[in-house]
Amino acid sequence: MKRYAVRPAMIVTLAAALSGCLEIETTTRVHTDGRLTRTVIVSGDTSDFSKIRMSMFGLDSGWTVLSDSMQHEKERKLTLQREFDGAESASRALAGIPMEKQGISIRLDKRFRWFTTLYRYEETWQKGYQLDRIPISAYLSPEEIQMLRAGDLKGPDSLLTEGQKRHRADLEKRGEEWFNRNTFEEIYLAFLDGVRTVNDSRLVPDTVLAAKERLYTAVTGNFKPPLTHSGPIIGEFAGVLKNPVVPRVLEAARPAFEKFDRAVDFMERLQVPGYASGVVMPGIITNTNGSSVEGNKVRWKDIKDNTFYEGYTMWAESSMVNWWAVVVTALVLVAIGALLVIGLVKKR
Repeated sequence: MKRYAVRPAMIVTLAAALSGCLEIETTTRVHTDGRLTRTVIVSGDTSDFSKIRMSMFGLDSGWTVLSDSMQHEKERKLTLQREFDGAESASRALAGIPMEKQGISIRLDKRFRWFTTLYRYEETWQKGYQLDRIPISAYLSPEEIQMLRAGDLKGPDSLLTEGQKRHRADLEKRGEEWFNRNTFEEIYLAFLDGVRTVNDSRLVPDTVLAAKERLYTAVTGNFKPPLTHSGPIIGEFAGVLKNPVVPRVLEAARPAFEKFDRAVDFMERLQVPGYASGVVMPGIITNTNGSSVEGNKVRWKDIKDNTFYEGYTMWAESSMVNWWAVVVTALVLVAIGALLVIGLVKKR
């Protein structure tokens, strides 16, 4: 099914098919003393529940299994939970590992205001996209990126104005251009470094620089691993340059190409059809950037759309009445009133 955002079209170009069909929903409960209880529900095909795949989302042996059941013949539902002493310990446990785990950092601020205690919860996800030679902001404005995150241009054509349709088409075009240019730049610079390493007068950097646009045109649409063996990009570079030194350059660039292959593999495995996150706050929700609010729970849906190409912070603020402070204040006022009355009586 076509999704009206920049992300899916790029991913289809990068990886021919998404890896697996897991769905993940995370809920973090904030306790008044600063402790955090994080519950994760993972559901999907049993073949996707590999140790490596689960660890990518920080789900390691430190989690307690609350339930593990089969919903259908091949569909599994796993519920995990973990207690954290505070935001700092949660951030340590959920810290990212390059090419292995997408990092999450958590911050919790608690401010005492006598009658109320104010809480602010922040959950920041590192971006999953590993190729960053050219920032997406070079092609899309912050307002347009926010528009895509909010899903303002998603939905069937019948629900959009002609202006919105044109804007969506323009965003998709510029998004694809950024993706192609950024991915190519990673490969091209690796090849150029290989040319410098080989240092053969028959193929110098200036020759490769002059052929850059021809190389870009040749490889666009072929950004598929592996680069280190017989991937389509290798053949395109050799075909455009037609130089006997190319095989040696490719060998010199092998470490960089292997890193590219690992990055693509990581990004492909990171994809899940549905990833939602939520937080249950003490007291009443007063402000948030969440998708929906129900009681004292805030929910963010499709957060992978928001976190894949750029880092993203989900936040929620709440206010809890300190009833003990209300009672103490009332008693003090009553006591002061009583003293005033007694004073007046004695004067009379």
